[in-house]
Order: sequence, then C-alpha cells, then structure tokens
Amino acid sequence: MNETVSVIMTVYNEPLEILQEAVNSIIDQTYKKIEFIIVIDNPYNNGAINYIRKVQLNNPKVKLIINDKNIGLPLSLNKAIKVSKGNYIARMDADDISDKNRIYKEFLFLKKKKVDLVGCNIDMINNIGKKVGKTSYPQHNFIIKRMLRNVDCVPHPTWFLKKQVYEKLNGYRNIEACEDYDFLLRAVLNNVKIAVLHERLLKYRINNSGISLTKNNIQKITARFLQKSYKNGDIYSVNSLNRFLESQEAQTLFKNFNDYKSLKNNLKNKQNIIITIGKLLQNKELWYSVKNKFIMLVIR
Repeated sequence: MNETVSVIMTVYNEPLEILQEAVNSIIDQTYKKIEFIIVIDNPYNNGAINYIRKVQLNNPKVKLIINDKNIGLPLSLNKAIKVSKGNYIARMDADDISDKNRIYKEFLFLKKKKVDLVGCNIDMINNIGKKVGKTSYPQHNFIIKRMLRNVDCVPHPTWFLKKQVYEKLNGYRNIEACEDYDFLLRAVLNNVKIAVLHERLLKYRINNSGISLTKNNIQKITARFLQKSYKNGDIYSVNSLNRFLESQEAQTLFKNFNDYKSLKNNLKNKQNIIITIGKLLQNKELWYSVKNKFIMLVIR
C-alpha cells in the first residue's frame, strides 16, 4: 500500500486544545503517504487559522482552505474532496482523536474485504477525554444494509473510502442535517459495498451542549424520512425532503419527540409517575426507540 490517502476535516469553532489533539492524531499516523486537507468554515476563527498555519511550517502534507464565509459542513467537505489528490478519502472530525494505526488498518481492511467504504468502531469520550461508552457495529455488508433501514451504523469520522464513491454520488448533498446518513443510503442504493472494522480506532467526543433541541429534532425527522425512502428503494430529491420537513407529518413527529423528552424528564424527576408511565406507553417515539434498540441487540 503506497497510495496517497486524502484526509479531510472541517473546523468551525472547536476549542483549540481539542483541535490540536485531532490534528496531531492524523499527523502522527503510521501510514505516512497522507495529504491532510483542513477546511476552516469560520473565517473569523483566527486561533484555528494561526494554529494550522504554524502546523504547516513543519508539515507540508497539511493543506489549509479558509472559506470566505460559513457555507456549512456538506459544502465544505465537497470543497476538500474537489482539491484532493488521493484515490482514497478518509474523514476526520475536529474534535475527535484517531488511533495512530487507524488509516493503515482501515486501508488494509478495505483491500482485504474488497469493499468500497469502511469504518470502524469507536470509543465515546466526553469533553475532558474520559471514556463514556463504546460501539460494536456489525462488520459485513449485507447486515449493514439491513441495519441502515433503522439506524446509521457506520460512524462518519471513521470513514475510509474510494474517492470514486464520492464522484459517483456527486459528493454530499446540501441538506440541513444527516448528510452522512443520506450519503450512506444513497451509496447502498448505488451498490456501494460497506464494511466496519471491529477494532475501535477513534475516540468520538460527545458534546451534549453542542446541539439545540430544535436541531436535534430536525436530525431525527430527517432520519425518519431517509429511512422511509430507503425502505422503498427511493433516492429522493432535496426538494422532496424540504417539503416533508414542512408537512403535517413532520410536525406530528416533532410533537412526539418533544412529548417523549418531557415525559422522560418527568419520570426521572418522579413527577406524576403513574400518569407519566401511561402517557409514555401511548407515545410512538417510545416504541420506535425500543424497536431500534432491540434490532441493534439482535444484529450484533
């Protein structure tokens, strides 16, 4: 394996010390034929800009792109892919930490399995780097295809894939949420083969304060639309997604999400326990959550 791998990463407002960990984890990879493309999607983030420029002084493989204005994650990733020189692309997030052997092992795994896109399992960490969980996703393409009907099971910061997959799908679509899940579903519907390496080769940082309730609900509603379309074998248009987000069905889902969260909080705080349990049992979101957890348990 002596081919160039293009690692792409976007930066917005991540704390500098966390960004440094992410950057160093790629620079220190045991697989050395890497170009590291970093897109800063906040032109006013002088701390990140100055830091990356200093890194470039000793690391010519680091390339910096500074957007003139905030254009969002999907378009920033597409910009990085467009200028990449490698035939293989690896994703990286600015608040995560890659194992030093991640790129090498994922490349080897992709070749061995003769697939087009691979990921790996992850250790979940909090903002201070303490481990708070881990994943154990299925390894094989046929199981992943089934599991994607209900949940995204290939963590996006761990992706390693042939550049031709991005070219085949015209990169990421400019949607408000779930651009990675959308990409995976479109990939599978276009006969892209996927596998997940069992090893945990990335520390994935959980940021509970980084997403608003509204944004979280938009992610969930978008995911439901994607799942429904995937089950029907349909590669939807962005316009059809936008129409769905404005529909009565989406508003009903939004209400169910909020009610479910409120009821769980009531139960946690021991408020009106009997009434709360009764309402929870009638909430469709509860049963959707139970079904997904059962499916993941069985498939694993």
